[in-house]
This record gives sequence, C-alpha cells and structure tokens, in this order.
Amino acid sequence: MSLRARGLLCVALGLGSPGCERVQAWFGEPRAEVEAPLQFAAGGVSFDYPGNWQLHEEIGESGEVELRTLVLESRGDAMTLIQVFRPALPIDLDEHLALTMRTLIADFTARGGGVAEVEAGAVTAFERWWLGAERAARRASMRVAMPGEEVASALELHAAQLAGATVLVFTMVPDGGRARAAAGFDLVLDTLAVADEN
Repeated sequence: MSLRARGLLCVALGLGSPGCERVQAWFGEPRAEVEAPLQFAAGGVSFDYPGNWQLHEEIGESGEVELRTLVLESRGDAMTLIQVFRPALPIDLDEHLALTMRTLIADFTARGGGVAEVEAGAVTAFERWWLGAERAARRASMRVAMPGEEVASALELHAAQLAGATVLVFTMVPDGGRARAAAGFDLVLDTLAVADEN
C-alpha cells in the first residue's frame, strides 16, 4: 500500500472516532429499524440504512485520489464506516485490518486516561455476497476493560476493488448488541451500490 493511501486510510479511520469517544452502551443496543429505512444517494454511492441511525458524510482528496467517507451510527454503539476511493487503490485486507486495530487500540487506550486495557482477539476470514459478487472479509474481536467495566466488541472489514473505485466497509458493535444491530449492517451491505465514476 502506498504512503499516500496509508495516510488517507488513517484520516478516514479518524472520522469514525466520535463513535469511539462515547461510553459503551451499557443499557443495550437499540434494535436497528430496518422496516422503514432511510436512503442515501450521492456521488455515485447509494444504499439504504436503518431509520434510527445517523449519517455523516465527509469528502476529501489527496493528490489524484478522492475519498468519500460515510459514517453511520446507531443510538447505541453500532457503527458502519463506508470508504470509497476513486480511482481504485490496491488495498490488502489483512494489512488494513491490522492498521484499523492499531488505530482503535490507541484510541481506546488514550480515551481511557491510561487505565484502559485493550486486547485484540482472533481474526477470522470469511466471504459475503455484496456489490454483485462473493467477496473476502475479515472478522476480529477486541476487549476493552476499565476499572469496574469490560466490553467485548466484534469488528468486520469488507473490501471490494471495482474498475473505477475501491470500497471498504467497516462495522463494529459490542458483542451484547450484535443481534440487535446485525439487520442494520446487512441492510447497508445488501443495498450498497457504487458506480465506477461519480
């Protein structure tokens, strides 16, 4: 991965940090409302998402690479991050997952005032159908512990290299809320469409 691409990825991960800044939802993850979804369509990217999730969009560029980042957050702690790079960039899924984990661990450790204990867990490879094909993905776990509190979270990273764009989709939610957020993650991935050009 080029240094320019690595820098863009770090910036994109930083956009998701408001979700990391919140205290974990100890009162439970709200059920993703997929029955009456909202829709996003702009810049050649479209998808449906749960009616009770919030959407934030950022557009940036470095040199000749445009990066469109869409952050979806539930009212609890579920988060989806969609990154669309144009033109397409070669991205190694395992390398990007390692970068993501390092960034999240550093973020949680810093926000815990130095008393947080963050531990990365096992990584599992799997495949999922999205954007018209069966594509490789990775699932990882992470445990965050602070005095009197501990939460385990599951992360998934999906990647697709199209003719004119590279698309990354990152999801994260504490294990206790995954069953209530999963339908929201599936709705986004199942309806996501990306044009090769804006």
